Amino acid sequence: MTHLGLLGLQGLKFETIRVPKLSIPHQLPPSTQRILNADDIFTVDSLMHQRLSAIFQKTSYFGCNVVPLKDDNPIKITPYVTYGLIAINVLVFLYELTLSPMGLMAFFRTWAVVPEQLTASFQPDNLTIFTVHEWFTLISAQFIHAGFLHIGGNMLYLWIFGNNVEEELGHLRFLFFYLVCGVLASLAQWYFGMFSDIPSLGASGAIAGVMGAYIFRFPDVRILTIIPLGFLFLPVRIPAFFYLGIWFLQQAAYGLVSLNTPANIGMAEGGIAYWAHAGGFLFGAILGPLLGLLDTPRRNSNLF
Repeated sequence: MTHLGLLGLQGLKFETIRVPKLSIPHQLPPSTQRILNADDIFTVDSLMHQRLSAIFQKTSYFGCNVVPLKDDNPIKITPYVTYGLIAINVLVFLYELTLSPMGLMAFFRTWAVVPEQLTASFQPDNLTIFTVHEWFTLISAQFIHAGFLHIGGNMLYLWIFGNNVEEELGHLRFLFFYLVCGVLASLAQWYFGMFSDIPSLGASGAIAGVMGAYIFRFPDVRILTIIPLGFLFLPVRIPAFFYLGIWFLQQAAYGLVSLNTPANIGMAEGGIAYWAHAGGFLFGAILGPLLGLLDTPRRNSNLF
């Protein structure tokens, strides 16, 4: 599945194409080289878009060809942390829109995770204030996005799945859970591309952790989704077990494929951070129960 759209940042002239499954000739002109590695987009310029536009016709986000709208899972609390996380992400993105192209790239390289710099920071004789800064990017990168579709898709998933996990864990434990899942997801992606110089950014590693917790706590809850069928959009309610389970299998499968195609979608050359998605999901599934996610009886359990 693919996703095609303008990056939408001030002054930038390149396009973004989300490519879970991609086969691109290796002999590309310099003008089509990747610019950065946002965790949900493969960034190329307009020339690359022209050469590939005939190939990529269908659109999707976050690895699925269906778009979630809401879950049938009401809450009894006000999810202050979920709202706060969304607000911070939006405010940071609005700040990005005020930057010049060069300023934006400097911002990405300063506050996003740059794997080769993070690798250097782990050297035992390299402990400085800059080392601490590199470690902090494992958190700051979670609040940076590379375009309207990038932040819009991530915040949609956080809005749908975050409030229920926050209700189960409590506000402070949920915040801790979210940030730790984001850090571990970034480290999972870093492990497969330790010497890449491409900034990696976005909230989807942390949100994948939320989804990993959600699937075990609410496997039978129906997710209202929209399935595109040509010009028609069919609303369908899908159990979370199937919707999120298939999403995870996609990310894991694409991650394995990316190991053999570093020039196309691997971390070292830019692309989608599949290992951050799959890793975040697994870490969330593990960390959630450790923080008490399953301590109370599950509501509305009728799938099995």
